[in-house]
Amino acid sequence: MGDDAQLNPWHTSMIHTGMAKLQARLNAKPEPAEVKAINERIATLRKQVDAKKAEQQKLRNQRDKWQEWRRANAEEKKLVAQLNEQLSKLDQYEVRVANALWAEKTYPLNSTVLDSSLA
Repeated sequence: MGDDAQLNPWHTSMIHTGMAKLQARLNAKPEPAEVKAINERIATLRKQVDAKKAEQQKLRNQRDKWQEWRRANAEEKKLVAQLNEQLSKLDQYEVRVANALWAEKTYPLNSTVLDSSLA
């Protein structure tokens, strides 16, 4: 930032600093070997989650198997938590900024969108 950024009204230097930090955080990427290991773990976890879902589906209609279903459900939740943790390590954000929204006249837009765009 140059000295002129400090002279601008509305504290734009703080905005620029914050945006730079956000950009750096969003652009941070793990090493390729780490990405490969994470992707492999994600694939394994997805297979395990699918297997637990299939197991629960089989047990769902068997009244005497409800304890096994609860166990499988708890295990699935743990696997999903692990999966989400691994997914959070990869590119998960895409920021797009627009200064206009165009829609066909007869398309029903949410009133919240319309109210915020007219402000």
